[in-house]
Amino acid sequence: MTAEQRAALFELIKSCEFLGWHVDILNASVLSEGMLRREKYNLNAISHDSAIALIRKVAQQVDVKEIYVDTVGIPEHYQARLETLFPDAKCTVAKKADSLFPIVSAASIVAKVTRDRVLEEWHHEHAQLDRRLGRDFGSGYPADPRTKQWLGDAFQPVFGFPAVVRFSWQTTKTLIEADGVGVHWADDDANPQQPKLSFGGPAERKGVNQRQRHGYFQQQQLHLVSSLDD
Repeated sequence: MTAEQRAALFELIKSCEFLGWHVDILNASVLSEGMLRREKYNLNAISHDSAIALIRKVAQQVDVKEIYVDTVGIPEHYQARLETLFPDAKCTVAKKADSLFPIVSAASIVAKVTRDRVLEEWHHEHAQLDRRLGRDFGSGYPADPRTKQWLGDAFQPVFGFPAVVRFSWQTTKTLIEADGVGVHWADDDANPQQPKLSFGGPAERKGVNQRQRHGYFQQQQLHLVSSLDD
């Protein structure tokens, strides 16, 4: 379904008097923070918790009798969890539920149109990046040439990508590991005299030639400073 077709159906859903919805917008930074922390909060768990929070929010306004969910992970496990949390409702969790139940199809359309409009209204923090990179993200899938082109143009060796990109996405992690400037975080229980954060190339990360600065800093003519007063 094209974005235009989704938008047309969204307007039809809006005009229906007996349909309503809530959305939970999770930006890329929230997902990256959860998936990259030491105790990972993975996408399945994030999705489950988001859906459960939405059901609870709806239940504050209407008497929920039936719940239909497009699965993330194993349907049986997900359904069992929902049945425990919402014992008074009939819960149905299925693969490709958006092709089986019209109400899930409608929810999918609302979610995707919301996502499309969030991206349309999103702007880089710096206006010059908006002008240089634009917003031709493509579909957002790694096989899309437009998406690959935009990621390549947006990549910066030290800072990675703009905030709209999820750093925990394997596609971006691969690009960062291949072309980014290495960063080493010392363990919390390490020598207190040891810097907590240092940049370096692959050889430096392995403990080789620690005093040689990464080529990126030499190319950019970046100099060391001894204090903030400098």
